Formats: sequence, C-alpha cells, structure tokens
Amino acid sequence: MKKGFFAIALVAIIIGLGACGSSTETLSDKCEIISFKVSTQTYDINGLNITWTYPKSGPDAWATLPQWPAQPTIEISPKASISPDANVGQNFETGVTYVVTAQDGKTKKTYQVKAQKGTEMP
Repeated sequence: MKKGFFAIALVAIIIGLGACGSSTETLSDKCEIISFKVSTQTYDINGLNITWTYPKSGPDAWATLPQWPAQPTIEISPKASISPDANVGQNFETGVTYVVTAQDGKTKKTYQVKAQKGTEMP
C-alpha cells in the first residue's frame, strides 16, 4: 500500500514539474515610441528621429522653450522598457538617445530626440 502511494505521489510530482516548465506565452517584440511630449510641446516622430522645432526669434521664441533639463512624457509599446529612464529630466537641445527594448529582451530600437531652433521669425 505504501509503495503504491509513493509511486502515485512521484508520478504526480513529475507531471506537475513538467507542466511548470512548458510555457507557451509568446513575448512581444514591439518596441516603439508612440508619443513624446515635453511640457506642452508634442514632438514630431519621424521614423527613429523625434524633433521639436521652436521659434528662433520673435515674441514666442522663449515663451515656448522649456527649462533644461526637462522631464518628458513618453508613451512606449506595451510591455516594452526604455533607457534612459523617462522620469529623468534631459537637455533635449543637445540631443538625447533613447533605446526601447521589447518584452522579448532582444528586439530594440534606438531613437534620437532633439529640440532645435527654427528659422528666423518676423
């Protein structure tokens, strides 16, 4: 009787361990910056380049320019991660590189972000 009980318990443990090791979940390979904003300014996303052009002169030249470093609001693909941390202020006038890594840990995209002066305003 005891041999039968232990044999059944052993089989149950082996089956249980096998079930734990076989995951069929597919990890996402999505790694996009969906939106990028600093203060009230939405930056334009063009492929892997993200820019915001502010007036070089005129009445709105300095009114629209954030103080650097400025903290962005970044929306990325679900389950992806971003580096450097989006909660850290950056000087976008000098340019910042962000790397977005998909949930699969392998798929990555590198984005260049820059705030730049536009043409002369009247």
